[in-house]
Order: sequence, then C-alpha cells, then structure tokens
Amino acid sequence: MKRLMGIMTALIILFSLTYLNAQESERQVFAYWSINENYPGYNNQWTFPITSSIGSGQMTTTFSSVTGITGTGVNLVSGYASEYAIRVNVIAGESGRFLTLSCSKQDYKSIIVSFAINRTTNSGYVGATVSYSTDGSSFEGGIYKSVSSTSFETKVFSFENNTSIDSQDLVYFRIALSGTNTYGSNTIDNIQITGIPNPETLPCELHSFAAIPGYQNSVNLTWITHSETGLQGFRLYRNNTDCLDSACLISPLISASNSSTTQTYSYTDNELTESDIYYYWLQVIEGNGLFSYTQPIILNWNQDGQPDPPPSYDDRAFRAYPNPFNAETTIHYELSKASCITLEVYNSRGQKVRCLDQSSRPAGSYNAIWDGRDDNQRLCASGVYRIVMVRDGFRSAKKVVLLQ
Repeated sequence: MKRLMGIMTALIILFSLTYLNAQESERQVFAYWSINENYPGYNNQWTFPITSSIGSGQMTTTFSSVTGITGTGVNLVSGYASEYAIRVNVIAGESGRFLTLSCSKQDYKSIIVSFAINRTTNSGYVGATVSYSTDGSSFEGGIYKSVSSTSFETKVFSFENNTSIDSQDLVYFRIALSGTNTYGSNTIDNIQITGIPNPETLPCELHSFAAIPGYQNSVNLTWITHSETGLQGFRLYRNNTDCLDSACLISPLISASNSSTTQTYSYTDNELTESDIYYYWLQVIEGNGLFSYTQPIILNWNQDGQPDPPPSYDDRAFRAYPNPFNAETTIHYELSKASCITLEVYNSRGQKVRCLDQSSRPAGSYNAIWDGRDDNQRLCASGVYRIVMVRDGFRSAKKVVLLQ
C-alpha cells in the first residue's frame, strides 16, 4: 500500500510539473521597455513617457534624477540590444520615487513583471518593490526584493492568480527603489511583462455547413463544429430568397453536444415541392438565449431529381497557420458570395502595420501569406498581432503570435 501511495504521489507530482511546464511554455511577452531603443542620443536627456518596445504601454517617473548609462547584457527578450539603461538615484529617507508602467494586458492572465537591476556601490542597501493598480492612482500588493549586487541581476515579481489584475484590460505597475545608498546611482534595464494568453472561448467554432440533395425531394443539411461551449442548440431556416427576415423555421431545436471535440450534425428537409433556388440558415443558440446566424448556403434544387448544387463556402472559415510562427503564416478564409474584402495586420497598440489584400473577389476559398514584415518590408518585432478581415462591412479578427 505504501508503495502504491508513493507511485500515485509521484504521478501527481509529474502531472503537476508537466502542467506547469505546459503553462509556462505558453507564456508570452506583451510589454517590454527596451531602454536602448528609447535612448535620446543628446546629452543623456531623457524624455518621458517612454513607450513599450513590444505591445502597448508607457513608462513615467518621479525620480529626481534620471540619466542614461551603459546597460546590461541580461536581455530578457531575445533580439533587443541593451547598450543603455536608466540610472536613478536612491536617497535615504526619500519617498514617493518610482517608475510607473501602464500597459494593456487584454487576453492575458498570470502576470509576471521582471527587470534587470544593479546598484553602483556596495555600501548601504537598496530594495526594489513592485505594486499594482487597476485605476492608476491606488497602488497595492507591493512585492519586495533586495538588490545585493553591483552587477546586473534579474528580479522577478509574480502577480499570478491575482483576480484583480486578471479581470482588467488596462493595468499599472509601480517600481519603487528604497534604501540607504545615499550616493551613486542604481540602474534598471530590460523591463518585461509577460502573461499566459486566455483561450479564445467561442460559444461555437463552426467548421462547415452544407446542403446536399437527397432521395425523393429531400435535402440533407449537415454542419460540423470543432468545439462548443454552453450552447442550447441549433435551428434551421429556409427561404427561396436571400432574406432571413421572411425565412421559415424548418426544424425543432437540435440539442448541442457541448464538446471540445469535432461534432457532426444533420437534418433532412422533406418539404420541397417546387424547383427553385433555396437559401438555408443555421441558427446557433447560446445558453443565455442569445443567438446568431450563419451566412446562407444556396441550393439550386430541381424537382425532377437533377440537382445542381453550387459549391458551398463557409464565411466563418478564418484561421492562421502555423500560429505562433516565425518566417510566415498562412491566413485562410472563404467567401460564400462575391464580396469586397480588406485584409490587414495590426499590432497590439492598434496600429496598422501591413495591408495584405484589398480587392473584390468572387465566392471561393482563398489563402494570404504574411511574412512578418510591415508595408515598408521591415521585419516586425516579436509579439501579438491581429489579422483583421473586413468583408462587406462585417469584421473578423484573428490573433497571431510572431516569434523572431
């Protein structure tokens, strides 16, 4: 029995470590202050705020003395040089001196703040404290770590499992230094904020929806979902014009499986009596009663048994692969009818960096390639980007991660 308990304990520990390692492998940088990129280049005069080199964020300061010196080789983000760093004085008994970071952490949880820091003299002591705020004025939850070395060392401040931070899109962090190091300066470089992306929990990820003529005036309607969360189910509507408002309900409520695996559903429409072009809509009903409709699929039905169904395309088909990516990613989308489309790439600050396509296209299946470059063919920095497609006024977005 003891041996069995020992094996079970080992398995639990192994599972926990595997889970934690998997979580950490998903961790991404969403804000990074590369002091080297913000170096003013003239008499070491620093201008604040300093913007984040990755993601959306600004840094301000209340330190009485801020200058620039040679930075650290401790690069928290690969590919960023660290030739310069921020130097601030720590004065004994002085309070209210700190760096304040504001950043958008939309779609991230389990936040960690880290930076490289040193002190220029072995006399006295210096402490680094990081606190947070959700409104930019009231800071709390200060985490303290001592600075013991005259060489740069990395300090890590964890705000994981902090529901106050995880529930906010905009969050503020304050880096305060205190101590008795009354002369000389203390240097901070490579300030980095990371998080684990929240899963995109769509109520229903629809893969396809098709209408296939069947036996004796029947039409087989089939749809496939990749995942479902909290759905009541589905209903089907039909019309002989492209008008959902006057379409008739042809099915009862078809219960959803609410599974994370691929599910296939089908329903047979036996009520067609005249040769015509028919339009079918799939209604997706969420657990709270809200609902949405797919774009219609079109069937040219012949009563004499000679159906001529056009190819069906799913307007919800919009994905990027591979993701994350390094060299390039393929964006796949489909159009159920001729449409004017715009396909663009935006960074986490909401700035457009690349237009991939802007044209009128017939119904069909299409692929576009993004090579990680902006409109000027410059390589974009590592980070989170959004691929945005506007189709006849309808907007879709897909998050992708570029790793340079």
